[in-house]
Amino acid sequence: MPRKRCVVIGAGLAGLSAAYKLAQRGWGVEVFEAKGQAGGRVHSHTFTTQTGAQLVCELGAEWIGKSHTRVLALCDEFGLDTEPHRYSTTFWKDRKPGTRVYGPEDATLPAPVERAYVRFLEKFKTMSFAERQHLDLYDWWTVLGRNGLDQELLRQRELEDGTDFGESIRMASAYVAAMEYAHSSDSDELDRKVTGGNVRLCEALVQAIRERGGTVHLSTPVRSIRQTKTSVILRVGPKSRPHAVRPADLCICTVPATRLQHFVLVAA
Repeated sequence: MPRKRCVVIGAGLAGLSAAYKLAQRGWGVEVFEAKGQAGGRVHSHTFTTQTGAQLVCELGAEWIGKSHTRVLALCDEFGLDTEPHRYSTTFWKDRKPGTRVYGPEDATLPAPVERAYVRFLEKFKTMSFAERQHLDLYDWWTVLGRNGLDQELLRQRELEDGTDFGESIRMASAYVAAMEYAHSSDSDELDRKVTGGNVRLCEALVQAIRERGGTVHLSTPVRSIRQTKTSVILRVGPKSRPHAVRPADLCICTVPATRLQHFVLVAA
């Protein structure tokens, strides 16, 4: 009996780990990635310092938190060491570096404001769904201001929290932000990284998929997805000359939802 086949769209951690798990169970898998490298948001950059030291910095997905048990389990499975990856913070004011350095677990807000902020997060944990839904009408900047942060502290918090959402906290939902901080770990999941770069985990997954007979296609964008009652057929490759892929039993799509507008979806 022919083994089941699955096509996976996207070679980030989600797509690669899904393909790997299926390959472990005897499925035939093909992964299609539009970019020329696997890893999705994971991007480790190696550079040489003036002293000749080799360093690695993460330009994409950076942290592996204590609660990221599946990622940590994959690191163990592939024999990848992890190392502490938390940072200290200081703020420049009036174009001068700050005099205080805050450790990874230090509160950066003044004590009275910090207490009010903590009370708000504790209250959020007990809110009803309707109350949380109402909070979604406001941005995080506004809600922080209502909880005692003045303009200077709001600008400071903008620097701290903006990196979590990839945009200004004036644009971030207060509900989303409160969920992020009320339910995060004591270290805010800024715990560890893969020694030598997080991309090593993606490379290990690609190798493991190929060793089990699977295929990872890079620089191969998906143009259309056609689903019938019995199979899924992708058309991939250059926009001017896409070609059909052998029908599969299952399709797993792991690309961001905003990218779906570039696909042609057909149900037959």
